[in-house]
Amino acid sequence: MDQDPKEKKDSTDEKIESSSGPEKLNPYAGLSSFMENVSLTFSNLQRVITENERRLESVVSAMNSMMESTLLLGLESKILVESVDSKDFSSDLEYNSINKIDITIKNNTKFPVLGANLHFEFVLGKPVLQLLKNTNAGDGIFEVVDSSPSSDHRSIDGNSESQELENDKSIAISTPKGIEIPPLGAFKSSFLVGIRKRTRLECVFTLSFPNPGTPSKSLVLKNKFFLYLIYQFFRSFQAQVSEKDEFKVVSNSSPFCVKINTIRNLFRVPHSDSVQPGSICWLSSPSLVIGLRIDKISSSFDSASCSWIHPDTKKDNRRSSLSDSDLLLVLETCSKEILSSL
Repeated sequence: MDQDPKEKKDSTDEKIESSSGPEKLNPYAGLSSFMENVSLTFSNLQRVITENERRLESVVSAMNSMMESTLLLGLESKILVESVDSKDFSSDLEYNSINKIDITIKNNTKFPVLGANLHFEFVLGKPVLQLLKNTNAGDGIFEVVDSSPSSDHRSIDGNSESQELENDKSIAISTPKGIEIPPLGAFKSSFLVGIRKRTRLECVFTLSFPNPGTPSKSLVLKNKFFLYLIYQFFRSFQAQVSEKDEFKVVSNSSPFCVKINTIRNLFRVPHSDSVQPGSICWLSSPSLVIGLRIDKISSSFDSASCSWIHPDTKKDNRRSSLSDSDLLLVLETCSKEILSSL
């Protein structure tokens, strides 16, 4: 049976509509996807850059730490304290002793030390110690500076309160201008101090300089030494004693044993001289002369029994200014310092 032409046309129109009827595509859909990919790529790139910066910062920090350690470990300091004969100075100087302090700082690294500052703080030294200026023995680069307490100084013995109290009586000596120590080079300097009252003094020695890797940060090398009582005497050695010389053993003093090497080092005994019974190690100052006499050498030849003596007061009256108790106190302190080998 033949289909109605009208129905056939309607059917054809439906097919045409169905073939052309899908939803229209979004022209920005591809661009949005592209932007998401770009954003993700930049996020990953930023994360990689941040991680690399963090790694680089860690590497730089490690290199700075290594440089700091290398510099601090490669710096070697040496302090030498010598008593200066008062005859080299005018008689109007009222000091029990005059000491020369020699400083040597060696730079064993390949990095230069620039703009460094040397600082010496003598604890409780203000009443008894004074920096001597205009002398031939000092090089004049040091001066007395404000010795206000610092956290670094108080951390030496962990007692901030006592350090603050002591600081009123402390004296600080420093280099006002920066010094330079070349790679594999050395810096040497010295200064003189006069000591009015003979006493053992503690000194905090500080070397500070800018960190080459971080100039805003300072590197600090700190040490502590003592201006021992025995250093405040002019020390000499007398290998042979004349029969005309008269000496007396100091009353209430006891003999004690000392290492031969200690005697040689402290009193600078020449290698050509032998330390033998009867030899005398002298400690002298404007107000006191005292001797350490070698009484007996041990069978192993490495130590000696010694006694404290003083010269005949008729020939040398420099011990008359000290009472017997003060003299014994001085000798007791010197004996302990000798036995400790400093």
